[in-house]
Amino acid sequence: MRPAAGIRRPAFGLGLIGLLSFIVGVLGQGSWGIGARAAPSAVSVAVTDVTGGAGNRRPVRAQLSLTITNLGTDEVSVLPPLTAGNGARVLGLQPSVPVVKPKTVAVVDADVALDCDAAQPLQLPDLQLLMIDGVRRSVEIGDSGRILEACSRAVSAVRPLAVELGPIAKDDSRPGHDRRRSIVLSSPTGRRIDVTAVRSGGVTLLTPPKPVTVTGSARVVVQLTAPATCPVQWRVAGIPSSLSVDLVPGSDAGATLRLRLGPPLTTWLLATSCPRSP
Repeated sequence: MRPAAGIRRPAFGLGLIGLLSFIVGVLGQGSWGIGARAAPSAVSVAVTDVTGGAGNRRPVRAQLSLTITNLGTDEVSVLPPLTAGNGARVLGLQPSVPVVKPKTVAVVDADVALDCDAAQPLQLPDLQLLMIDGVRRSVEIGDSGRILEACSRAVSAVRPLAVELGPIAKDDSRPGHDRRRSIVLSSPTGRRIDVTAVRSGGVTLLTPPKPVTVTGSARVVVQLTAPATCPVQWRVAGIPSSLSVDLVPGSDAGATLRLRLGPPLTTWLLATSCPRSP
């Protein structure tokens, strides 16, 4: 009988080790990520629309549309960020705890508060993903530079970029049809802005060979060139009254700011590119 007892001891020891390994594995999942069933790269988040920002409220309030893509095999729950970002805070999500099914795309609204006059570029904080096994992961919000669109609608003191129309460059060969006009760019907050293009009504008026940098109290003059003929877009939608300014990633990330200039811009474009037939 003793040999039998001797055989049972190793079996008992192996069973105890297996039980301990199971307990450690289960308890360790939350802190070590053991057993996680979805890779962080399987879920992505991007800003697809920005509304709000108008008025003199500080911090500036805006609403974002976030597109959440889940390419994984398990559903994930989306939770608000644990901390604030650089000059940007997510106040809440709608729905409050959205669940994104596998292989699907969901749209979530986010209420945000923006310190548009911050000294550094604005950056949204990471959202939190709750996996079905209880593991939490952080996911960056892509295209967060678009939050500057809300700042461009706020009071002038906190706008990322200001623009003024300058004089028209005279063209003696075509009196009354001068196609070049200067604009003056400035940064009301002093934060650096890098401009890659200026458009109006979908038509490019400026594409500099390298980005135009606006920073501090500098006032930068650039030349716009109106198209030689009236673009189809303007014939259909009307002569524009605002400029769309594209920014390069690295200043405040890629974004497009809309700057309204009103009748003076419309009058110039009408006279140069879309004159009425005599």
